[in-house]
This record gives sequence, C-alpha cells and structure tokens, in this order.
Amino acid sequence: MHATSFHYYAVAIPVFLLLLAAACAIGSFFLRAHRYLLRQASSYALVTLAFATDIFGGTNPGFFVAAGAASLYLLAAVYAARAIAIRMGRTVQSYAVWTIGLLMLGGIAWYTLHTPDPIARRAIVALSMAMVLSLVVPGVWRAPQRHTADRIAVTLFTLATLLMWMRPVGLLTATPAPLGPLTEITFLRVNLMVLLAVIAIYTAALIACALADSTAKLRAERDHDGLTNLINRRALEEVCTPTPYARGFRVLVMCDLDHFKGINDQYGHAAGDEVLRQFGHILQSLVREADVTARLGGDEFLLALKHTTIEQAQKLIARIQAQMAHACWCPPEPQQQVTASFGMVRLRAQEHLQEALQRADQLMYLAKQTGRNCLQVEGEPTINPDAALTTA
Repeated sequence: MHATSFHYYAVAIPVFLLLLAAACAIGSFFLRAHRYLLRQASSYALVTLAFATDIFGGTNPGFFVAAGAASLYLLAAVYAARAIAIRMGRTVQSYAVWTIGLLMLGGIAWYTLHTPDPIARRAIVALSMAMVLSLVVPGVWRAPQRHTADRIAVTLFTLATLLMWMRPVGLLTATPAPLGPLTEITFLRVNLMVLLAVIAIYTAALIACALADSTAKLRAERDHDGLTNLINRRALEEVCTPTPYARGFRVLVMCDLDHFKGINDQYGHAAGDEVLRQFGHILQSLVREADVTARLGGDEFLLALKHTTIEQAQKLIARIQAQMAHACWCPPEPQQQVTASFGMVRLRAQEHLQEALQRADQLMYLAKQTGRNCLQVEGEPTINPDAALTTA
C-alpha cells in the first residue's frame, strides 16, 4: 500500500470514529436517561486518541508512549463493555479488567524495553481489548431484551468482539512479519473495514434502543394515570373500541368512591390522593392480568373483565369490598373507612364502549341512591357487601 493510502487511513479512521462519538454524545444529550450512550461516545473518543498516539509514536516508541497508547485502547474497550452492560442491566468485573490491564502493561514493557517488537505489542493490545469485551458477552446474551434493537445490538457487539479476537491472530501469523503500516496486510485491512462497518451499525442500534425506550416511556405516560398508575380514559378507549365484546370483554363495572369530597375537605387533597392510590392498588391486585383497570377521572374507576360471567364478576366485587373493609386508609382516625358504589352490566355483542359506559354509570348512581357501599347489577336487585360475601 502506498504512503498516500496510509495517510488516507490515518485521517479517515479518526474522523469516522469521531462522527460515531458525536452521534452517541448528541443522543446522550437529548436522551439523558440513557447514560450508556455517553460511555460509548467516550469509547470512540479514546480509540481516536490512542490511534493518534500510536501514529505519532512511530514504529519504535518509548515505553511511556507505548504504554500510554495501550492504556487508552484498553480503556476504550472498558467503556464499550460498560456501555452494553449498562444497557442490558449487567456489570463489568473490575478485578478482571485490572488483571488484564496489568498483564498487558507487563507485555508492553517486555516487548518495548527487553525485546523490542512492535507487532507483538500491537497483538497484546488487540488481545487485551478482545478479552475485556468478552467479559460481558455471556451476561448480555442472558439479559432480558426489551426491543428488537437490543437483539441487534447484542449480536453486533458479539461480532465486533470476534473480529477483535481475529486481529492478534492476523498480526502474529502474517508472513513475512509486517514492518510498515498495518494497513498493508490484506487480512488486517479487511478486518478493520468490517469492524468499522459493524460498530457503525451497532451505534445505530444503541441509539435505536434509547429512542425505543423513550418512546415507550412517553406512551406509558400518555396512557397511564400518574397518581394510580392505572390506564386512563384515552387508553381504555383504545383497548376496548370499537366494541368491547369483540375484544373479549364480557362484563363492565363502574365504581365510584363514596363521600370522597368529604375526605378531601376534612383531611386535605394529599390524603384524598393517597386514598385514590390505595383504591387503585386494591383493584389492580385483585383483577386478572388480562382484565383492564382504568381511572376515568376524579374518583371514578372502571373494570373491563374478559371472558367472565356476571356471577364471577360479583364475587370479584365482593373481594374488593372485603379488602376495602379491612384496609388501613390514609385518614388519621382508625375508624375512618372508605367504601365504593359499583354498577355492573353485561356487554352486548354490537354495543359500543360509550353505550356500555353510560349504562354502567347509571347503575352506579343508582347504587349511590340506594345507600352506597353496594353493587347494582343490571336487571338484578342491589347487592350489599354482606350479601355479596355470603354469596362468595
């Protein structure tokens, strides 16, 4: 390879790495919760600095220059390993990193001071980086993967690690031993180009992971009530429309806390919020995972029950009322109890959600008019807690 080609590589590679570092840094700035992007940006910046040190140090640098460049390369591998480890909820074993680093510096000292050999030095550095990257590979494969981008990132990180393992093999088996720039060796040149392509796609996958998480978080904030963490009316309409029956729902229950305004007036809105939070937790703890629990607003809640009968739904309400009766509510007086009124309807095959909500809402207000703390089922007499418990 001609000198002009070597100079091209010496400029193109640092520029390429700095562009990747800038992409990760920008992503980290706008997606602050994803600190692994900053780790990855630091890794690319350190490789660039180490590459420049290696280039300007020449073929036979002094020990401090060689050790400094090697340390920068190793630190870059550590940051890269920590980036994927943080993303996947794993850690990097510090004692293993220190052991690899000390062994690397020992090898650099030997092949700089005792038996000068630039190829052996480079092989030791590449081997040390491959070992550090390999520390996290088993862990990230076992980690739960939230998005398709996670699987892509883990696969590409593993591929980059394998390519890094090939570099010391290519250095030590090259014949004749290279005396000029490493880019003159075809195997290493191809290895480097493939490695750069892999880490470019890997960087895009890491940024995609951060974007996917941020999008999911925004969607969760949009669809969930911030106080109770139940889904809100907008999300309920999305889950149950156009017809709840077609989505598998069979029973709809509207519930409203009794005398909730009095709780706010007597104990304050903080106590009222805690009551809402506790009631939401009771509902969510007793319904099945397939069912839907929503807060419609204020102290109104809704249960949409899948593939269940009216009798089974009545037993569920009885359990809710029993747990409410034994709960320790936020208001300071021990005798203060919180109750709720319930309205229950069977869903019809072609009925729209709003129609079913209107019917359940009317029954709920009927339950309030008939004494509160009771269940009103469409077409059946009012059920109070004691009767419901007897039935259950």
